[in-house]
Amino acid sequence: MRLFIIAAGFAVLAALAAPLLDKQSDAVAEQTAAAPRKDQVRSAFAGAREEISRHRSGHYYTEATIDGRDIAVLVDTGASSIALTYEDAERIGLSPARLDYNIRVQTANGEGRAARVVLSRVSIGSVTLRDVNANVAEKGMLGVTLLGMSFLGRLSSFSVEGDRLVLKQ
Repeated sequence: MRLFIIAAGFAVLAALAAPLLDKQSDAVAEQTAAAPRKDQVRSAFAGAREEISRHRSGHYYTEATIDGRDIAVLVDTGASSIALTYEDAERIGLSPARLDYNIRVQTANGEGRAARVVLSRVSIGSVTLRDVNANVAEKGMLGVTLLGMSFLGRLSSFSVEGDRLVLKQ
């Protein structure tokens, strides 16, 4: 008899709770239908795009914000990574004199050595990447910091459209 009373109590609770759960399910369904789909949200935030005008020399120069400092850079698809000048490494707060220059590199200026570092944040306008591999060139080896493939290769695309280099995140 006791088991029958407990079962009857659960039946009454279920009967009373069913309409409440049904209303809650309808509210959740309405919210889900109104919410943007995952692919819509991704495109809204991942669509950063910047354009860099071609310099009269035929190269693409721009300003990058590297670890909070504005640095003039030359976009170089032939560079495997960002290559910081010794002086720019100092500007962004690295201590280039204390780095280990154990990487042999070949540049337009000849052969030299570089030290590997990881940059916390690199931005070209609204296009921003974190934890970007880079090299610091020995003093006097580079005249300008190169924005290479360690940055460009992580973008969704980069392309030349007319006289502009288009970066898309």
